[in-house]
Amino acid sequence: MLILKGRFYKVTGVALVALLLAGVCPLAAHGAEPGAELFSGMHWRNIGPYHAGRTVAGTGVTSEPNVFYIGAVGGGVWKTDNAGWTWNAIFDKEPVSSIGAIAVAPSDPRTIYVGTGEADPRSEMSYGDGMFKSADAGKTWARIGLEKTMQ
Repeated sequence: MLILKGRFYKVTGVALVALLLAGVCPLAAHGAEPGAELFSGMHWRNIGPYHAGRTVAGTGVTSEPNVFYIGAVGGGVWKTDNAGWTWNAIFDKEPVSSIGAIAVAPSDPRTIYVGTGEADPRSEMSYGDGMFKSADAGKTWARIGLEKTMQ
């Protein structure tokens, strides 16, 4: 939406780009370039795990609103305890990296179940190696079965 002289206008993506360019072009036409101070408040930031890849599984901890886990198709299990500002890989020592399902036990937020193997088959499907369980919020893992299911 665009508001001009108190009236609302619906603006499409193309129109928005045109309006933005129209606002910048007069500066260029007069030889003036926007200074570095215009962009000084902007900075890049990562909004997820830096090498996890495509993700099909995620869960949170009801009693801890800033704790979330995700399982990446080819990147293992990741945990954040600050609502996603930083993520830590917590499954790297296990023999498989493809995660298709993840859940936190409702009875104990430190107990996590992970199903390995991709749950969304595609041409580059990654195979799993069964189910895993952590009883200490992802510090250690134990295989609990279903090794031959593969996905």
